[in-house]
Amino acid sequence: MTSSFLARLERQLLDIDSDLTHLDIPSRVSYVKSKASSLEVPIISESDLCERWQRRASDGEPLRVKFGIDPTGPEIHLGHAVPLLNLRRFLRLGCSIEFVVGDFTALIGDPSGRNEERPSITEDMIASNMRSYRAQARRVLDVDNPRVRWSYNRSWMTNVDLVRWQQLTSGLSVSDLIQRSDFRSRLAAGHSLSLAELEYAVYMAYDSVVLQPDVEIGGIDQLLNMQVCRRLMLSMSQTPEVVVTYDLLSGTTGERDSEGRAVKMSKSRNNYIPVMAEPSDMYGLTMSIPDAVMPDWYRNLTEISAADLKELVARISSGEIHPKAAKELLAQVVVATFHAHDAQAGVRAKLVLARTSGQSNKHVRRVAAQGGMRLQAEGMGPVTISQQEVDKPAATFAGSVVRMGRHLLVRIRSDA
Repeated sequence: MTSSFLARLERQLLDIDSDLTHLDIPSRVSYVKSKASSLEVPIISESDLCERWQRRASDGEPLRVKFGIDPTGPEIHLGHAVPLLNLRRFLRLGCSIEFVVGDFTALIGDPSGRNEERPSITEDMIASNMRSYRAQARRVLDVDNPRVRWSYNRSWMTNVDLVRWQQLTSGLSVSDLIQRSDFRSRLAAGHSLSLAELEYAVYMAYDSVVLQPDVEIGGIDQLLNMQVCRRLMLSMSQTPEVVVTYDLLSGTTGERDSEGRAVKMSKSRNNYIPVMAEPSDMYGLTMSIPDAVMPDWYRNLTEISAADLKELVARISSGEIHPKAAKELLAQVVVATFHAHDAQAGVRAKLVLARTSGQSNKHVRRVAAQGGMRLQAEGMGPVTISQQEVDKPAATFAGSVVRMGRHLLVRIRSDA
């Protein structure tokens, strides 16, 4: 029974590009909602989305979905890929994508979730990052699809004069813009807040005024920015865009913050997996995540339904399915998703990992001496292991993941 359940899940989760245009509008909205965030109101609003979709369908036009990125870094990871995976779902539903590249706003930097000012970035860095981003996004999304349109917000932001900007901002409240928790934390700590950062949400909102999308998607950290988009569109006598939010992917360590919330995947915390990672690395690092992180990854990185996810969690809790078997399926699907939708890529990655993980003790000590060996305990960030610590009993590192370079070595069992 268990094997048949996992086998069915495998077939379902590897079928990631089936056409969904046969669904009626209410079913399409339900499908979108099934992958939206865990916020009490993940879509603003569900009824507006249904009505907008019905109107577009009556006119014989695709629903237009906006997604914006600021190319502030050269590497994207699985956390960045969550909205891209959802854009792919919108494409399968027959929608068109308005991909907004923030080559203007990247010079400022999105302050969302930051407690300090972002380091400056140059135009050359933005151009280089964008070339890299597009190549990496291709792992997730058909970026050359005729229904994917790329726009660069510098093309309209540099043409806005002061009179126009005053008209745009006169209907917005500074008190609303400054109510962000990250802004309040910075001000309370005595840090500065630039006017450009304060206006970042307005710049992003003007993208929506120019493009007039039906829908905008983003992580829950973008909710306040997207609400400003709606307010600015309304002040300009436009129909406000529908907002669809998505959860932030938990990092590979399962670390939690002081309020008990899962820490998101982030390069700064070194708890990430690049979308361009080799299959064996991606497979091994996925296998290294704590069991508690699995449901989040299944929901955000795969096509699992809410009902199947609930059943999977229940079967794991009852002992009917071993967590390792569930994680192996997750790792296989994650590898296939980011490697040409190849169902066998995960299987091959598992075999490669098994061959490369068996390193000699001498080699392990040499890597540790060079500072290339890290211990990643559950709920904590990675810590470098010294050469002397390598010879400690395995029980010392119980429940932890030992990595060498970018390769997973082993998760040490708690009963070791």
